[in-house]
Amino acid sequence: AQSVVLFPATIAGFVQNQYLQSIANFMSSEGAGYFVFYPLLIIFFTYFYTYIEKSFYKNKELVSFEIMENDDGKIKKIKALKKGNHLVYSNETILDIKGIDVSAFKINKEFLARNIGKKSFTIKTYDAFEAKKLQVHYTLKNKNNKSYTFEVLNSRKEKELRVYTKNAVLIYFENDFFQASLLKKEEYK
Repeated sequence: AQSVVLFPATIAGFVQNQYLQSIANFMSSEGAGYFVFYPLLIIFFTYFYTYIEKSFYKNKELVSFEIMENDDGKIKKIKALKKGNHLVYSNETILDIKGIDVSAFKINKEFLARNIGKKSFTIKTYDAFEAKKLQVHYTLKNKNNKSYTFEVLNSRKEKELRVYTKNAVLIYFENDFFQASLLKKEEYK
C-alpha cells in the first residue's frame, strides 16, 4: 500500500514537472493524500486481495461454502454444497465428512467445551480448500482461572498457539504467519 501511495513521488523525482511535483507533494508521507489513500489501500489489500471465505448455514448446519484465494495473482475460486454426509465441490471432488467432529468453518463450542479440561485431545475436521480430512491435536500448555492455552498441531504439521476462555470461546491465536487477539491480553491473563 505504501509503495503504491508513494509511487508518484518516485516518478516526480526523475521528471521535473510542476504538475507531477504537486501530485507528489499531495501523496507524500506528510501530504493529505497519503492519510486518505494509505488506509484505504491497506483495507483493499487486506480484504480483497488475499482470501475471502463465505459459508452458508441453515438451522446451524452447513449448507454450502465459497472460498476465493489469491495465488500469486491468480484467483482460485472453490465452491461446495453439502449433500448428506458429503461435500460436493464445483470441480466434482467429493469429500466424505461422516465422522467429522466439527466443521472447518465453525468450531463447535459444545464439542470444545466437553474436551477443554483435558490435557490433550484430537478433533477430526477437514480443510475445506484442499478437500482433505484433518486431525487437529490439542495439548494443554497453560491453564488459569480465566483461560486455557493450547498448542495445536494439525496433520500437516502446522503448529498454532490458541487461547480459549473457560466457555470455549477462542480469544487469541498465533502461528508462523500471523497472530490475532479478540481481547486485550490483560483481559484473559
